[in-house]
Amino acid sequence: RMEKEITRLKGMIDTIEKKLGNEQFVSKAPVHVIEKERVKLNSMKLSLAKLRENYEAMKSDS
Repeated sequence: RMEKEITRLKGMIDTIEKKLGNEQFVSKAPVHVIEKERVKLNSMKLSLAKLRENYEAMKSDS
């Protein structure tokens, strides 16, 4: 179950990173939209790090 969530988060992070790496998107999107995507990206990265940490702790306890 955790593995699926990790995979899902990775996919979402990749999508946002591609969007923010797209010059057309960045040049045409309003500043607040870009900022919202950056905040979402940082939040997802933190969630992914915590999830991975918990997953590794669970694996080592087994």
